Order: sequence, then C-alpha cells, then structure tokens
Amino acid sequence: MALATLCMQWRSSVRYTRLGESLPSSNGAVQNTLDQMTQYFATTQDPALAPRLALAHIARLATQEATFTAALDYFVVVAAFASVCLARLLAHATWQTIRPPASLMHRRRFSAVSDRHGQATGSARDAR
Repeated sequence: MALATLCMQWRSSVRYTRLGESLPSSNGAVQNTLDQMTQYFATTQDPALAPRLALAHIARLATQEATFTAALDYFVVVAAFASVCLARLLAHATWQTIRPPASLMHRRRFSAVSDRHGQATGSARDAR
C-alpha cells in the first residue's frame, strides 16, 4: 500500500509539473478562462478577491487533472503486471497439459531401465 501511495504521489507531481509547463499564462484559453472565472467570482464573492479566487480554482482544476492522469498511469502499470501474470499462468497451464505428470515420467524411466537389463528389479515392479 505504501508503494502504491508513493507511486501515486510521484506520478502526480510529474503530471502537475508537465501540466504547469504546458499551460503558460500567455495561452489564450487559459487567459480567457481566468477572465471568465474572475467575472464570476466578482459577482458572487468579494470583487477584490476575485482574481485570487479564479487563480486558485484553476490551480485546483490542474491538481485534479494531474491526480487523475497519475491514477490512470498507476492502473496501466497494474493492468500490465496483471497481463504478464495471466500470460505466465496460461503458459504454465499449457505446458502442464503438454508435458505428462512427473509420476508418469518416473514410471517410464523405470520401465526403460528394466527393458534394457532384460529383467525388472523389485522396486521397478512395485512402481508399476
């Protein structure tokens, strides 16, 4: 559980950094959203605090997006690990159906030894 939390925190910080780098304040869409949020907060809250509230809201949305994409990254890794485990399990099951069980291989070995010597030993007869 601690490893999962550590991975989530790490991926969230990486995603948040990348998101922050990809959204400069000179971006028209960011500036338009910031202006609309400022107008909204100016009408519903204190007009002096509206720019700070709008910026805080955009920062909260960026944090949510970073956490969401980090969770997607984490579950992709979990799904890949589960796929590898499933492939290994299926390969093992296939190998077990192709290869005879060890008890049959042991009996075949005893019968081959007794055929070469022309006479079976007591332990080889008991194994049959």
